Amino acid sequence: MTFDPFKIMISRDIKGFFMGRMILLSLLLWVCQSIAVEAASPVMPQSFKQWTVFAPVEMSKVTLGDHDVIPQSLPGVDGQSVRGKHVKISEGHTLDIARMMGLSVRVKRAAVLMTQIHVDKPMTIKVGAAADWWMHWYVNGKLAFTTGERGNVYGARSIREHVFHLPLQAGPNLVSVVVQSGSGGWKFLAGSDQSIADLEADVAKNLDDYLDKPFEYIVSPEKVRQYTLPALMTTDDGKPVTNVEQWENRRRLKLLDAFKHHVYGAIPMQLDDLSFEVVSHDPQALAGKADFRIIQIKMKRKNKRHAFDLELYTPKTGKPAPTFLLINNRRQTPEPTDPDSSFFPARKLIEAGFAAGEFNNKELAADNNEHFHEGVLQLYPELLEKPDGPRTISAWALGVIRCVDYLVQDDAIDANRISVVGHSRGGKTALWAAVNDPRIAMTCPNNSGCTGTAIARRQFGETIADINKQFPYWFNDVYKQYDNREDDLPVDQHMLVALMAPRPVCVGSAIEDLWADPEGEYLSLVHASPVYKLYGLEGLPPSLPVSIEKQVLGQNLSYHIRHGGHGLREYDWQCYMNAARVFLKIQ
Repeated sequence: MTFDPFKIMISRDIKGFFMGRMILLSLLLWVCQSIAVEAASPVMPQSFKQWTVFAPVEMSKVTLGDHDVIPQSLPGVDGQSVRGKHVKISEGHTLDIARMMGLSVRVKRAAVLMTQIHVDKPMTIKVGAAADWWMHWYVNGKLAFTTGERGNVYGARSIREHVFHLPLQAGPNLVSVVVQSGSGGWKFLAGSDQSIADLEADVAKNLDDYLDKPFEYIVSPEKVRQYTLPALMTTDDGKPVTNVEQWENRRRLKLLDAFKHHVYGAIPMQLDDLSFEVVSHDPQALAGKADFRIIQIKMKRKNKRHAFDLELYTPKTGKPAPTFLLINNRRQTPEPTDPDSSFFPARKLIEAGFAAGEFNNKELAADNNEHFHEGVLQLYPELLEKPDGPRTISAWALGVIRCVDYLVQDDAIDANRISVVGHSRGGKTALWAAVNDPRIAMTCPNNSGCTGTAIARRQFGETIADINKQFPYWFNDVYKQYDNREDDLPVDQHMLVALMAPRPVCVGSAIEDLWADPEGEYLSLVHASPVYKLYGLEGLPPSLPVSIEKQVLGQNLSYHIRHGGHGLREYDWQCYMNAARVFLKIQ
């Protein structure tokens, strides 16, 4: 073996060259990663705990781009200047503007919140925020994020509601937030420091990677609270329920009474008189494809009267039609609902061979705490005085039942194939009404969430305390005893689904509707399935895969989760029509 120092020297130079390149590349990679992390930092400045608040402000007289520092005052709604009030949020994230400023809540009153942020170089910071009801974020006078006309949808509750980025320039930055109040509140939430750092993993997820496992996209399984459900198939004295007779004559009756006492209040049924009057008729509706009627439903009890309208399209097929009845909680005007809206697609229902009916829930009871008792519940003053008496959900459910009273005697309607659809609060109502009225063949609670089809004990999204605080008039007073005490509630929502057995239940969720807890809505169907098995039906086994916009059909139980947020969309209706054809055997 010969010794060649020249070769050794060259070999060392080559190795050194590549080692140098590797070190240089590593340094460059580290720098790039550092810049990337800094450019989209999950950490927000401490100044988001401190604000200068102006309220109420006349926004038509304010141009935020005119300010590069926090002003002393802004134009107020009464023509007077509004001086800024310095506020420090010491605990949590919530700023109650109405309480802090000593103001009443009026719809779309504007408050302007300002804070100054100084950074050494351009960067982007991640923000988690929510408001009750609308908010618009500006940086140096330029709009950076807005909830738009949609608002916050559910009212302020969590900085998880909206996660977005704010671009900051080197030097001082004036961050301004316009918060407009809703009818029920005027609150603002924003995280600070490390408060939204825990969101990083969830926010960074790519939805396309989770189409076949949507629940893991919403929240990692290990972050969900552990809980124990109350026993569905065991009687109060500890005996197992093993057959239909034991279920119908013992367990079901006990659970129904429990829901009446602890949650909804019994639906008042007593009347001295019930009558129907067709007050409008168009025999050539929807380009001649349908017969359209407005039927006034009149009730009388103890010399008090109440009436509301049922709008009904029936197809001209010459035979009784299966029917979808919608609890319409989106109606704002007395005019008939647009038959081409995604919320009530009457034309598409008619073309598919279904009759389409809807009523305005607010004609039964106002959707507010001040006037809810002035509707149909005025016929039952003695029940309003009871802590476990009916409130608005049961009042709206009464509207469903009275509509069914009309539908079953209409020759254009197939009385054995009536399905009830409700969205959000309407979904809670649809399920409660169907549980109490066996004439309803199928119910479709859409995005019904808390006290609808979502498991309460999961405490994910809206909780019992949340819903009772924001809507104290929906459920009876006994239910308020379970604020932050879900584990003590003797029932949970899978039991309510089970009370429908063997009739079909079709649940609809949305991937962005975290407040309604989509997985909790799905689990109610799974945990209700043992009762369906008593009737020889498989129900909805947990082994069936759940994918976005692929309807899961068990036996008389259906589930789907779609793209988008809280709402009743065309895809939801497609799933409900498909379920009706399968479960109700519609040709």
